[in-house]
Amino acid sequence: MVVPGTPPDEPEALLTLPLIARDSVKGVLSIYRLGAHASFDAEEFELAKRFGDGAALALDNTKTRARRELQAQTDDLRELIACAEARMMTAKDLIVLFDESTYERPTRRWSRTLASARSRT
Repeated sequence: MVVPGTPPDEPEALLTLPLIARDSVKGVLSIYRLGAHASFDAEEFELAKRFGDGAALALDNTKTRARRELQAQTDDLRELIACAEARMMTAKDLIVLFDESTYERPTRRWSRTLASARSRT
């Protein structure tokens, strides 16, 4: 078999491994070798598998971290909405409670209002 786009008269080898983490395919690791000693031995194959396992975990951890960071950023906003629903607040009330200059953190006033709403429910 010849890898497309490579010289047909030169020895070559291609090692392709799936990157799997948590029973899900995260990508593919492909290693290409060209030249007189183009084959992969068993030890190199095992090393490539270990590297692939580490790469798959790194990709999975990156996606998990991004998802959790987004969740952390939106949790305060979800609590504010729940507080507003519990108190049947209007949009004008929400604007007063939510200080846009501290978008990712609740204001002290909102924290007190949230605590007050929680104690009523």
